[in-house]
Amino acid sequence: MGYDLHIVHTADWLDAADAPVDPEAWAREAATLAPYGEIGTIGDDGQVTMHPVVCLQPPEGPTLHLDRGRVRIEGADESHVPALVQIARRLGARLVGDDGEEYDEGGEI
Repeated sequence: MGYDLHIVHTADWLDAADAPVDPEAWAREAATLAPYGEIGTIGDDGQVTMHPVVCLQPPEGPTLHLDRGRVRIEGADESHVPALVQIARRLGARLVGDDGEEYDEGGEI
């Protein structure tokens, strides 16, 4: 794919902060995946919050992390889409690409 995918509750991933993925739900989901590290995000109040970065298929699978209300996925290809769709569904969300295209288990809708 060569670009990011996003797990979101909104129609456009750029609006993810309007209906963010619940950080506690994401933390529970992330705990089921392979740890990869941590990333800090800066809130509107200037505070840094650390979030886990996880790997779908270690050691070189796509990484996932919470970023401004969405789960950002880097390094995915078509073979990862079914598992990513299942993660999105467990979070009550959808999997979309940078250009707004939505995905289901079979690929782009």
